[in-house]
Amino acid sequence: MAARVYLNAAPLDELVARAGLTHREFAQACGITPVTLSRARNGRPLRASTLRALALGLSRLKPLKGLPDDLVTATPPSDGSRKRNVT
Repeated sequence: MAARVYLNAAPLDELVARAGLTHREFAQACGITPVTLSRARNGRPLRASTLRALALGLSRLKPLKGLPDDLVTATPPSDGSRKRNVT
């Protein structure tokens, strides 16, 4: 089983805001849909293709100092932002 990777939305939101973009514009720059970005921001595990697209989108932003070390994590969000189905 492949390891799961999650997006830490707070640092991404800060980067997108500092670049002067909306989430929709950032998703377009990444080549993903706004729905895919929203799902990632809300705690869904990232697919490898989505992670690559986010990295590409971030590389297209204006040069930004201080990229966060915690943009992605192996731990799902614990703030209750993601609803989980229990089966």
